[in-house]
Amino acid sequence: MLIAALVLPSCSKEKENIRPIMTYGTYIKHTVASLPELSNEELFDRLYNKNEVLLLATYQGEYSESCACWTTFKNVICYEANYSHYQIYLFNAQAQDESLKDLKIKKVNNSTPMLYVFHGPKQLACFSGDNNRDKEIFRDTKNHELACRVGEYVQPYCFLYYVDEDSLDKIISENYMKKVFFVRSKCSDCTYTINNVVRPFMEEQYNKEYLFEPCYVFDMQPYYEIEKYYVDTEPVYSNLKAKYHLTAASDEKNGYLNGVVPTAQQYRNNELVYSSVFFNDSISKNESDEYYISDSFYSEERLPYLTYLNDDNFDWTIDHKVLKGMKVPTSDVLFNSNGSPYLSQEKAAEYHTPLLRAFLSM
Repeated sequence: MLIAALVLPSCSKEKENIRPIMTYGTYIKHTVASLPELSNEELFDRLYNKNEVLLLATYQGEYSESCACWTTFKNVICYEANYSHYQIYLFNAQAQDESLKDLKIKKVNNSTPMLYVFHGPKQLACFSGDNNRDKEIFRDTKNHELACRVGEYVQPYCFLYYVDEDSLDKIISENYMKKVFFVRSKCSDCTYTINNVVRPFMEEQYNKEYLFEPCYVFDMQPYYEIEKYYVDTEPVYSNLKAKYHLTAASDEKNGYLNGVVPTAQQYRNNELVYSSVFFNDSISKNESDEYYISDSFYSEERLPYLTYLNDDNFDWTIDHKVLKGMKVPTSDVLFNSNGSPYLSQEKAAEYHTPLLRAFLSM
């Protein structure tokens, strides 16, 4: 049974007339210097490949560098990020390439800031600092003018919220159900999981019931890179994995190996209730020359702790609750550069998707 953190009012409108929900919000405390900026490739990926609903604040390259209006607008963006939890991305309109031409992002020879609302490549709205009706959007840091105007086109909620260590600690200390995904932004398995399982599930629940429970996403990529490339520094990545029960050494029930991503966790009243690990299985050959899953988070020993797999209120079938020890067809096995076998992403997803959907349903 899905537990609703946000219940939207019932509505007699047709589904296509309902304002879409933004894909990502943020609980990370932002400053003018920390606002995320997208490249051409990143913006194309988010809109064309991932079909995200997002807010895009554009500036005009060197025309905006010394302009007070752009600096003021960045302060507005921080205000809304920190209080309304909107994830607003920056983009240099002057640097856009041909791949983005159909987005109709304006490139002008002055410093005019603009704000766009996109649903995939479809432009839902464009606000301009030169438009008298829009001016307050770009300078108001008291009355949430930006949030009010954007709210005409999208819901004031998000499916997923970015968190960091400080914001996550505060969120899980609250006496509510909280789902957290630990990922790395450069991990293809993490990207696959969020975009092919988590988002579709949440959108499906929202479309069916007008309710959903948002998930929180902790991107551990910066900590991973610090530990990997700066050998003399404190092992921040390893420490975080241990702190949040990702490693088997820190939590034999919820942790797995030395801590892997993507890992999902459910907190209730500041307590970690259960976890789900997507992919990250080991493949070996047995004495009969058959391939099998030699290690997995989903083992017979751990099954009693995975209470979400014992819920019968599923609208799908879970064929395999225990993956460790299961034989796999040779045709599903690939090999890395060292000759070690692993399951293809597509085939591994067939086993793991029902398990993660069960986790999300609790």
